[in-house]
Amino acid sequence: MPAAAPSALWVLNPNTTAAMTAAVQAQVRALVPPGVAVHGSTAQQGAPVIDSAGRFAAAAAALPAQVAADVPPAAAVLLACFGDPGLESLRGLRRPVAGLAEAAVAEAVAAGQRFAIVTAGAAWVPLLQQRVADFGATPWLAGVFALPFNGLRLVQDPAGSRAALQAVVAQAERSGAQALVLGGAAFAGLRDLVPTRLVLIEPVAAATRALLRG
Repeated sequence: MPAAAPSALWVLNPNTTAAMTAAVQAQVRALVPPGVAVHGSTAQQGAPVIDSAGRFAAAAAALPAQVAADVPPAAAVLLACFGDPGLESLRGLRRPVAGLAEAAVAEAVAAGQRFAIVTAGAAWVPLLQQRVADFGATPWLAGVFALPFNGLRLVQDPAGSRAALQAVVAQAERSGAQALVLGGAAFAGLRDLVPTRLVLIEPVAAATRALLRG
């Protein structure tokens, strides 16, 4: 018997940029069935964007306190940072949890597709290579390709980011990948900026589906 969908889902954003939380919430609301309430939690302290190994580690350490302060015990959590900082500690809280990176990678692997990740900022390349290894999916990874700026700029000026995004998508298409994973919460709602011949995997949608499956 399939698990029941959660009655409430919390978008947990470990950076301080409320616009990113709102964009992810909007995408999730468009995907969940009626009756599933979608809430958001934006970090009150920390960085406006996670774009380095140090910020990644700090966000992971702060997540349990953010959950304790903002998220009711029965609510499911969508971790709205690609790379999933702190995912393992959240799983220890015994609640439904889905991370953007883990869910997107799982969908590509389940479909038998080699995948490339497009992300925002060069510091994410080794971080995401490691996270893919953590998920046991390195044999499926065709490469990680980074924009020359971070996710905050993408959120603030998506139209102005179009040319750089198209260039990095073209790199990913030449990698031998069959699927393209949008590697960041900053990409929420921006799929129209990413024309590609590859199968497009949107991590917010993948993580939402994972939570709805229970």
